[in-house]
Amino acid sequence: MEEDDVARMLYTRDELVLVLDLYFRRGSNLHVTSPEVIELSQTLRRMDVLPVDELPMPDSFRSVNSVQQKIKGFQNADPDVSGGLYREGKLTRDILLEFREERERLHSLAARIRSRFSTA
Repeated sequence: MEEDDVARMLYTRDELVLVLDLYFRRGSNLHVTSPEVIELSQTLRRMDVLPVDELPMPDSFRSVNSVQQKIKGFQNADPDVSGGLYREGKLTRDILLEFREERERLHSLAARIRSRFSTA
């Protein structure tokens, strides 16, 4: 895998918006068997950020475990949570801070993103 491919594996802004929307709606205690986590994983895989079949471990790309880990990442970056604002990437922190007080705008944006990748 090329260096550019690895960089492209980082979550995009649209992907982070979807994860943050779920975090704000349901919190961080979602299990990998949660229907919301499963649905989000499927949506992220349909977004085709990187051709999944070209990855060395395609089943793990935006898997339910990956989604759950990113939800926990938002919890780690959340200044409203004890010990927040550490160990997460700049884009994760920036998106959290941008939408922290604008959850309706976040939810609306997330709905528009989801509609582009809907299976229905």
